[in-house]
Amino acid sequence: MTNTTPGIESIIENPNKDETVTLIVTVTDTQTQSIHDAIADADGDIEEKLPFNCLAVTTPEHKLKELKHIDGITEMEIESVFSGAENHTNDYAGYPPGKAVEVNPTAEEVFDLNTDT
Repeated sequence: MTNTTPGIESIIENPNKDETVTLIVTVTDTQTQSIHDAIADADGDIEEKLPFNCLAVTTPEHKLKELKHIDGITEMEIESVFSGAENHTNDYAGYPPGKAVEVNPTAEEVFDLNTDT
């Protein structure tokens, strides 16, 4: 069974047919072709392979339910969903109001994998 965030469940219940959403999808193995094929069959585009068996996937909102039931997908969350402006309290996790939570796009940036030193 795929674990999802409440935001994804809300979209599944009331999808906008004309909108897409970008997700961080945790899979059992990023190299498994059957998972890639199933994502493509659900109109998902794999934007990037990420560390820790994750993929950045963009898909139409109305296809989220289909993605949720793909064997090999263990978790799904919306990419960069929180910002101080969207959170109507003082701030979110230490970010000032209006400052989006930034996600490091590559393992090299996260782990400083510069091999020249």
